[in-house]
Amino acid sequence: MYFITCLENLEKDALGWLGDARCFGYFLSYARAKEALETNECDVWEMGVFEYAVIEKIEPGIHPHAEEMAWFKFDREKQGFCEIPKPEETTGEYNYALG
Repeated sequence: MYFITCLENLEKDALGWLGDARCFGYFLSYARAKEALETNECDVWEMGVFEYAVIEKIEPGIHPHAEEMAWFKFDREKQGFCEIPKPEETTGEYNYALG
């Protein structure tokens, strides 16, 4: 499944991520998850709260690891999320959706 998680920012301290994060749901295909972000479906941006988003492919199981990840940043001009390279701040991090 392809989980969509949005993050307020990419700042963190010694204890972990600062700012809000929320898993909005999942889709059976990457294409459908990407479309939901690109069109800001159901306002996953939450009127300016979440600047970043990640789509993670996660298989069923207990504590599964994300097999694939794609990162996005909100584009105010397009009013949707646009794909970006994996941010340096996220190196070594995964499983945003399930913790």
